[in-house]
Amino acid sequence: MAANDPLLQPYKLKHLTLRNRIMTTAHEPAYSEDGLPKERYRAYHVARAKGGIALTMTAGSASTSRDSPPVFNNVLAYKDEVVPWMRQLADACHEHGAAVMIQLTHLGRRTRWDTGDWMPVVSPSHRREAAHRSFPKEVEDWDIERIIKDFDDAAERMKAAGLDGIELEAYGHLLDQFWSPLTNDLDAPYGGSLDNRLRFSFDVLGEIRERVGPNFIVGVRYTRAACRVLLGGLRDARLGGLTFWTQPNSWHHVMADHAVTFCVLPLGPDRTLLRTTWLIHKDAVEGVDYDPANLLAVWEATNRQDAALVEMTQAGVVSPSYEPGPYSPFTEGLVEDFCQWYVERMGAGLRG
Repeated sequence: MAANDPLLQPYKLKHLTLRNRIMTTAHEPAYSEDGLPKERYRAYHVARAKGGIALTMTAGSASTSRDSPPVFNNVLAYKDEVVPWMRQLADACHEHGAAVMIQLTHLGRRTRWDTGDWMPVVSPSHRREAAHRSFPKEVEDWDIERIIKDFDDAAERMKAAGLDGIELEAYGHLLDQFWSPLTNDLDAPYGGSLDNRLRFSFDVLGEIRERVGPNFIVGVRYTRAACRVLLGGLRDARLGGLTFWTQPNSWHHVMADHAVTFCVLPLGPDRTLLRTTWLIHKDAVEGVDYDPANLLAVWEATNRQDAALVEMTQAGVVSPSYEPGPYSPFTEGLVEDFCQWYVERMGAGLRG
C-alpha cells in the first residue's frame, strides 16, 4: 500500500530530488541561543529527518537585517557566526536523508523598535502595524539598497552552510508591505503602480539568484484570498491580518476576506471543547466566490495538528515515568494566561 501512496513517492524540485512529499513548513521553536541554531535547535530538526520527512524548513523566519529584530527568539541570519551552526544542522539532516532549507525575512513594520539593537522599524509607509504597534520610519533609498544586500548576504551564508535552498517570507512582512498600496506610500521606482510596488521583491530575488547561482532553491511564501468578496468596504485583499485575544479563552484572526474565531472550553481533566467559526461576507456565493474546502483547509489542519500535540503532551504527563521540565525560558504571555485560567477552572470544578 505504501509503495503506491503518492505522498511517499519521490519529488523533483528543480535539481533537488526529495525522497517523498512530506515536509515541515517554516515555524519557530524558539530554541536558538544568542540568535544561533545550536545543539537543541539542531536536535529538533534532526529528529524529523530521522522520522523520514523529505524536507525540513528551518526558522520562522530568520532575520536578515539588524533593523528587523525577531519577536520569537528567531535565528539571526545576518550574523556570520550562524554559518558553522547551520552547517552542523544541515549535515546532520542530510545524513538521515532529509533536505534542509531556511525561511528568511525582513519583518519591516511587523516587529518592535525597543528590542534588539533599538533601531528604527522601517516600512514603505508610516502606517502603524496592528499587532506589534510600531510606528515605522518610511524606508529611504539607502535603506532599500542596504536591505537588498542584507538579503543577498543571508542567502549566501545559507548556501555556504550547505543548505539546499531558502524561502523568503512575504505575507505580512516587508516584501508584502511593498506590494499593497495600503502599506506603500512611496513614489517611483518602488511605489505607485503595481509593477513599481513589486520591484523591491524582484530586485531582492534577482540579486539573490546572481549571488547563489542556479543550483540553489529560492522560493517565496505568500498567501492569496480565500474569498473573492472582501469584508466591509475593503478593496485590497493584501492587507495582512489582525490577531487579537479575548481573555481568557478566545482567539480571533481577521483577514480582508474572512475571519476565524476560536473558543476553547475545558470539559474535564482530559477533554476540551474547541469551537471554530468562519465568517465571510454575507453576499459571497459558495462555489463562485469561495470554496469551503479551501477556506477551511488551513485552519482545520492547524486544529488537527494542535490536537495531536496536546494529546501527545497529555500522554506524556499521565505517564508514570513523567518528570517535569526542562522548560523553555521563552513563552507567550497570553498562552500562559489561558493555561492559568484553565487550571483555575479545573480546580474549581474538582472542588465542587
